[in-house]
Amino acid sequence: MKKIVHITQSMERGGAEKLILDLCLASRDKYDVSVISQYNRVDSYFKETLVNNGVHLYLLDKHPGIDPANMRKIYNLLSQISPDIVHTHIQAAVYAIPWYMFHKKCVKVHTLHSIPSMEFTKAHMKMQKYAYRKLGVIPVACGETVRRETAKLYGIPLERIKLAYNGIDIARYASGEKDEHEGSVIINVANFSKWKNQQMLIDVIQYLDDTYRLVLAGEGVCREEVEEKARHNGVSHRVTFAGRSNNVPLLLSQADLFVLSSEFEGIPLSVEEAFAAGLPVVATNVGGIPDLVTDGENGFLVEAGDSREMARKIAEICSDKALYARMSAANKEKAKQFDISNTAKQYMEIYEKAGEDSAKHNSSGL
Repeated sequence: MKKIVHITQSMERGGAEKLILDLCLASRDKYDVSVISQYNRVDSYFKETLVNNGVHLYLLDKHPGIDPANMRKIYNLLSQISPDIVHTHIQAAVYAIPWYMFHKKCVKVHTLHSIPSMEFTKAHMKMQKYAYRKLGVIPVACGETVRRETAKLYGIPLERIKLAYNGIDIARYASGEKDEHEGSVIINVANFSKWKNQQMLIDVIQYLDDTYRLVLAGEGVCREEVEEKARHNGVSHRVTFAGRSNNVPLLLSQADLFVLSSEFEGIPLSVEEAFAAGLPVVATNVGGIPDLVTDGENGFLVEAGDSREMARKIAEICSDKALYARMSAANKEKAKQFDISNTAKQYMEIYEKAGEDSAKHNSSGL
């Protein structure tokens, strides 16, 4: 059985980490799968799920900032595992470069979870450019917008950049019975951070009348600031802070519409989850979100920070039953293309094709 190793910064709760978890579960019957987390930070549910499904998990206790010792740890651990495929994520990618330089036969894949200029520093981008051009690392974009931006920023032919949309377990989100309730419940599922900008959603709920309620699911460094703003603005009685949940499908089944206020994004899994649950989406027009949401068809796009326009679009959907039904049906149908089984199949085809090309290259003596 071939060995595959995923390398990431941490296995805390987030979109990239959720994709790694799902890819591990979807590929464990075909590969011997390991996950290397540079930091010791790991979500307990993720850890339990990985270990219980036979995935090897290594925590390397990285120090903040540049950590040459962590690079040595990764080099030594990869030498010990001797993988056939190394699949990197986020900024962990550059820490595998020394090992790549001496192990040319290994298949090397890196997933771009967002536009490179938002995901990497300039120094990281220089090293990634070297990895793509000289070390045979295969870039895989999570969406078409990310793919085009990657080609432009790195000067790589578009055809060299593979495309594999992030995926989710569609059945898990599509099976929930819709909750009956008065008024309209809008929901946001995201870590509380500056870039997710939940502060904007407090402004949004103020512009909507008292029949609207907002549910914010997640944790993070900015949660207290958002809670304080809700109290200060007098809307805390209409905002529920649901915390981190292992049952997002239930939360979505209790909502009417999904909102995303991010200032940048790749391809957010949360939007795909909302699609599967049949929720129309109102989101900011940033990053890869337009790859998912077509304005006026399955939701609406607004400019980042425009809370008044977001409130207007939310009210438009929730007050028009025909529009709501059309968008809900469109998203249930659109969700089918994002099933994790399709994503896993795309990645396994990338692994196998790269392995075949490598074998041909080596047998030809090139």
